[in-house]
Amino acid sequence: MGDADVSGIPRIGQNGEIDMEKLAEIRPDAVIGNGDADGWSWFDDDVNAQLTGVAPFIPLPATGDIDTKIADTREIADFLGADVTADSIVRADADLESAKREFRDAVSGKDLNFLLASPTKEILYTGVGFAQADLLAELGATIVGAEAPATGNPWGQVAWEDASTYPADVILVEGYDPENPFSAELWDDLPAVKARQLSGWYSKGALTSRNYADWLGGLAERARGYTKVS
Repeated sequence: MGDADVSGIPRIGQNGEIDMEKLAEIRPDAVIGNGDADGWSWFDDDVNAQLTGVAPFIPLPATGDIDTKIADTREIADFLGADVTADSIVRADADLESAKREFRDAVSGKDLNFLLASPTKEILYTGVGFAQADLLAELGATIVGAEAPATGNPWGQVAWEDASTYPADVILVEGYDPENPFSAELWDDLPAVKARQLSGWYSKGALTSRNYADWLGGLAERARGYTKVS
């Protein structure tokens, strides 16, 4: 959730499930999430029918680049009564622009290939075409990976025996945990993994300037030390 403070907020569901009785007890004015006016993307139609019977569903932006998604999310916040001109937001906007410059400078002249990935034991998923990948490309990084299917799942899908055909100097792992890293034989043989040129990213998360300023700034700092290994 990036910079969102979720302390003290009761959890009424996770992993695509929700307790409708608890939702009805809370009686929210609105439910906000990924989806459309009919409800959450990962809920069945009957679940969404119950959900929208409790409260209207407000979908978060699903299209556009990162700046557009941040602006559209802020428009929702403004509609719901937030102060979108607060000093903290003004500073976050400035920090994001600064982080963009820092990342551009960090990769300038290095010809680094970045792979945005979500590895599993069965298959390697790649994030070509995601807004996060497009942002890095705009700032000078070269993005590699399999294109997404024409319809349906937005992730590119790479069989492990083909993973090395996408030469990457840096791999960004969704939800990367350096204390508990992903490991598999063909993954561990990739040049970026051997060089420990790994960092993290999230395909979802808080669409705020603060969140992306922190992510991009941290990535820029690490990228200064990354070298061509593929």
